[in-house]
Amino acid sequence: MKNQIYLAGGIQDINPNDARSWRDKLANNIYDATQGTWRCFDPCDHMNEFGEVIDAHESLNYDLDHLRHCRIMIASFEFTQKSTGTLIELGVAYECGIPIIGYNPENVELHPWINAICTHICTSEAGLYQFLCDHYLNEV
Repeated sequence: MKNQIYLAGGIQDINPNDARSWRDKLANNIYDATQGTWRCFDPCDHMNEFGEVIDAHESLNYDLDHLRHCRIMIASFEFTQKSTGTLIELGVAYECGIPIIGYNPENVELHPWINAICTHICTSEAGLYQFLCDHYLNEV
């Protein structure tokens, strides 16, 4: 899990396509650009076709274990107000010293604490990808 990126963002009570689309696109771009040296962990993978967690307790422990071993967290703030899980993940990443890169495409007003714990916040997919390439993905 040396070069793993955790993709945090709303999942529960959100259209599964909305929860997955940004993750899938970014994960594929990162994998291709780094020739597989960086991988993304997607917590959506623990949901059934109805968007329900298969086993909430096991999924929580599994996700947070992966988060603690990631090099970077990317947090989408599109649906954060509906996502208790994202807020928990942000706190864990911050306490573990994991850089948190925010993705705020709607440029919604964020709580000052969220702004404070983020290493950087991007407002576009292109900006997010460029920031990752400039500061993390091209490390030797």
